Amino acid sequence: MININDAYAQHCCVMLCSLFENNRHLKFHIHIFSFDLSKNAQELLNSFTEKYGNKICFYILSSLDIEFPNVENHHVSKEAYLRLFAPRYLDDSLDKILYLDVDLLVLKNIEELYSIDLKDKLIAAIEDYPIADRCKRLRIPADYGYFNSGVMLINLTLWRKYKITEQAYSILVRNDIILLQHDQDILNLIAYDKWLRLPFKWNVLDIFFFDYTPYDKKYYKEIAHSLKEDTGIMHFAGPLKPWIAWFPNPFYRHYYKYLSKTPWKGYTPSIKVQWRAYPFPRNLMTILKIDRVLVPLKKRITEYLKKSYVLKKERGI
Repeated sequence: MININDAYAQHCCVMLCSLFENNRHLKFHIHIFSFDLSKNAQELLNSFTEKYGNKICFYILSSLDIEFPNVENHHVSKEAYLRLFAPRYLDDSLDKILYLDVDLLVLKNIEELYSIDLKDKLIAAIEDYPIADRCKRLRIPADYGYFNSGVMLINLTLWRKYKITEQAYSILVRNDIILLQHDQDILNLIAYDKWLRLPFKWNVLDIFFFDYTPYDKKYYKEIAHSLKEDTGIMHFAGPLKPWIAWFPNPFYRHYYKYLSKTPWKGYTPSIKVQWRAYPFPRNLMTILKIDRVLVPLKKRITEYLKKSYVLKKERGI
């Protein structure tokens, strides 16, 4: 299950390419939801999906007559909220579905993820990067944590039983809670005690490469392993994406690897797009590709100095 607009059709195709390329032994039925996806985008995505022997269905919802909060001047569009409403349009025979954001790459056998037993849980997802005020703002118990909705295994049977779509609609129209994280906040409000924690490898976030210390220490080893050896899904979750500008994520080049196999092959971000990605002078360094050398070099120097400091401390120097 996916939700997009025309601006994200290219990135949807790249994500699907990574899914299909790394799971050629499986057959997929893709459900794409949008408010106004163009016929051209639908045809390109459909022909690409059929090339791999898979099936795709489009659900174009002209209007839900809802004022979606916090989407103006934000990298998240109103289409993000469609995952709250999509299950009501799916066939009742489906009891489980995998939702995927399109700003990610599927790098391993997805069957392992899909076969996870949800038991009595509504959603399986990773625990999101801890931000202290999230649970307080949403008025939910902090003990349950807060999950990231970019990759979700959804129990459709329980979704219908608990009337999740109706609950989500009620929260949106009531408009008495600040929704900084859009649909993700709503899902955490509703399912704070009904979710199963996924291994981090199924939704490796950008920020993991820079800092994961706010997490409980019991997760450190698992996160480190997911980064170095066991990344199942790489999620470019922040506002900076591979199609906007270079950034020091080791999976940056993977986006272009899969892009080259799609109808959008040959795309490169314009100078204007790259200029807006960073403040000056970093944006100029990015355009001139200087930061691709300087940033990794700075990281290596910092790591060397840290190791030297530790060695000196151990030797009593």
